[in-house]
Amino acid sequence: MATRYVVIVPSCEDERLTIGTKRRHKLERNVQLFHRLLQEHPTWQEGSKQDILSIADGATRLSGPFYCPIIAMVTRPGESDNLADAIRGAGYSINPVKYPLVPKNLERVRIMLHADNTDGQLLDLVQVIAGWLKERIE
Repeated sequence: MATRYVVIVPSCEDERLTIGTKRRHKLERNVQLFHRLLQEHPTWQEGSKQDILSIADGATRLSGPFYCPIIAMVTRPGESDNLADAIRGAGYSINPVKYPLVPKNLERVRIMLHADNTDGQLLDLVQVIAGWLKERIE
C-alpha cells in the first residue's frame, strides 16, 4: 500500500482575505483613534459646548462598535470653507459640503480616513481642527 500525502497550498484568495482583514482592523483603529484624540482635546470640548463645530448625528456610528471612516464635521453657517482651508493648508485633501447637498444651516466638511493614515497624521489633523476652533472660541 502506497503512502498518500496531502499538500495544503494556501490560495491567493486566502492571502488577500488576510490582508483585507488586517486593513479593515487598521481602519477601525484609525477611526477610533481619531475620535478619541478629538473628543479628549480640551479645545474640542469647549468648541463643541459653544456649538462652533460638531460631528453630525448618525454619521459616526454604524451598528455595533465600528465607527464610520467618513466623518461629517458640521460647522456654523458660513464656516465650512474656513475649516476646509485650514485643513488644506496643513496638506490634507478636503472639501466643504454646502447647500443644496445639505440643509443651509448644516454646512460641513467631510473627513475621510483610511487604513494608511498614520497616528501622526491623525494627531496632526486633530491639532489643525483644534487650532481652527481655538480662533473661534469666545
